[in-house]
Amino acid sequence: MEQEADDSGIRQMIDGGRFHPRSMVQLFRILKQAGETSPPAFLSTHPDTDERLERAENELKTISWKQQDPTMAVALFNQIQSYK
Repeated sequence: MEQEADDSGIRQMIDGGRFHPRSMVQLFRILKQAGETSPPAFLSTHPDTDERLERAENELKTISWKQQDPTMAVALFNQIQSYK
């Protein structure tokens, strides 16, 4: 289920055209660096972060993506940054 959600998230990023799908990979790297710990796989409802990172990287190798209009993404990024 979670693998489908990750794949769907990447596809939605592509379909929206405003966010680079590599952002998903960057998120998993941040989680990994933050020292996210996972219970044993048989007790977890989510795949291990390393597994999710690898799957996302592999998924990105199979797709093509072209950013449509970066100005909207920049505006949204600046809006989010203003909440700090």
